[in-house]
Amino acid sequence: GLTAWIDFSNPDALDYWSKLIQNFLQTKAGVSGLWLDMNEASNFCNGACQSTEHLSIQDLIQARYARNVSESSASSLPSLPSPPSREGFDPVNPPYPINNGNDRQSLNTKAIAMDTRGKYTIQYNAHNLYGITEANVTRQALERITNKRAFVLSRSTFAGHGHYAAHWLGDNVSNYHDLYYSIPGILSFQMFGVPLVGADICGFLGTTTEELCTRWIQVGAFYPFSRNHNVIGSPNQELYVWPSVAAVSRDVLGLRYSLLP
Repeated sequence: GLTAWIDFSNPDALDYWSKLIQNFLQTKAGVSGLWLDMNEASNFCNGACQSTEHLSIQDLIQARYARNVSESSASSLPSLPSPPSREGFDPVNPPYPINNGNDRQSLNTKAIAMDTRGKYTIQYNAHNLYGITEANVTRQALERITNKRAFVLSRSTFAGHGHYAAHWLGDNVSNYHDLYYSIPGILSFQMFGVPLVGADICGFLGTTTEELCTRWIQVGAFYPFSRNHNVIGSPNQELYVWPSVAAVSRDVLGLRYSLLP
């Protein structure tokens, strides 16, 4: 469906997000943490999406305002922020583009429109901070609601992100190449200030094998953040699917737990 992205840099976001999380927790028994995915922010549209009625987010907000006010007060509708004056600079296609998509695609490709204005600046200036601001606000909201130390897992990060949330290395592939490179990936994030990090054990994309899953849990049991996870539609790869993997998993996970403080 149509999605509105919250500007987590806005101080008002904490109260709004806290209400949404509280409503969610009331309907989901047993939830003790939150997993933030696709928060680069990644998008299934290029820039602003359109609804089935071909209305933009701004059109829908204005329409909602219009339904909730009388005809006499319609002229006082609050106006939405206007796109910033570009003054010759195009944040969607800057003069020094990155090799986006390995094809120098527009920065709007599968992302929030770069000229979208938030509380303090446009998306072009704040895109790489979206994940850490969401993690920060989510952690504050959870701790406000539960009065307990929060667990938040986030795909998008920035330097120092570990103060707010854990991280996993994203969509890896079920092969030995990605098993191998999970180790330098995790070690790198220690330098970025994200100590609680791991990779999807047995691989996320593709089909794993009994041997690969065995080797991966032997390594993954010692990831700071350790989980088995794969894409929807892939064959089951829980550690108990193969008796041999289950036996090895009991040994290495038992060792992991014996080392935890």
